[in-house]
Amino acid sequence: MRKWPSAEAISVCKDRELVAQVPDLESLVGITSNFDTKVQPLNGLRHPIIGNSNGWYLWSGEEFPQEDDAFKSICIKHLFDRASSVLPFLCLPPGWRFLKAGDYIDIWLDEALLEVE
Repeated sequence: MRKWPSAEAISVCKDRELVAQVPDLESLVGITSNFDTKVQPLNGLRHPIIGNSNGWYLWSGEEFPQEDDAFKSICIKHLFDRASSVLPFLCLPPGWRFLKAGDYIDIWLDEALLEVE
């Protein structure tokens, strides 16, 4: 198993003066069934942590999936092989989002994510 969290994941938070909120490797992330790191941009958003869900939802492409069953749950540890390029962002606290397209990276706070019903 690779080192978790990585120095890069801690740095993403530190660079923004945020306290890293490291999700457990066994915690669940929502990921679209057609998630593909070759389809840009890569997107992620983090809702508050509830139970074994760390609040992260990941998808690839321009549009947020609208289908009720668009996301399936997997453990973070499975992203090491499937989508390692998103791992540096997964220590961002709830309420944060990221978009990665090649070398372009945008990270921002979206307070609406904290208002989960």
